[in-house]
Amino acid sequence: MDVYVEYENGYVTSIDLECAEGTHCQVSRQIWAYLNGERKTLDFPVFMKGTAFQKAVWRAAMTIPYGQTRTYREIAHMIGNKNAYRAVGSALGKNPLLIKVPCHRIIKSDGSIGGFSGNVHLKKRLLEIECQHAC
Repeated sequence: MDVYVEYENGYVTSIDLECAEGTHCQVSRQIWAYLNGERKTLDFPVFMKGTAFQKAVWRAAMTIPYGQTRTYREIAHMIGNKNAYRAVGSALGKNPLLIKVPCHRIIKSDGSIGGFSGNVHLKKRLLEIECQHAC
């Protein structure tokens, strides 16, 4: 895959991906379309490598619709373990499939942002992107 970046006055003005057809191309295109607000779901196949609990949390996170949020407590209820909201946070922190498993959509019960395995600024930006196109 080739990446072409254009700059103007020290700022990136355009990014273009060019690649032969294949899964890695499909993944790149879907992620770029998501980041540009052109796509609300990512349908490329993934293999989740983790504990049974982590996988349950990640699957629950994948059910949260684009532009919406749930709390750590709500995810704990969804997986049938209502008191495991701290463990839910820990499992989300080990999510290796950011964006595909949208752990950025999970916030604290008080409405604050909570943590994020990428970083909190990235979590806020992903939520802003989704809200621009769905809220």
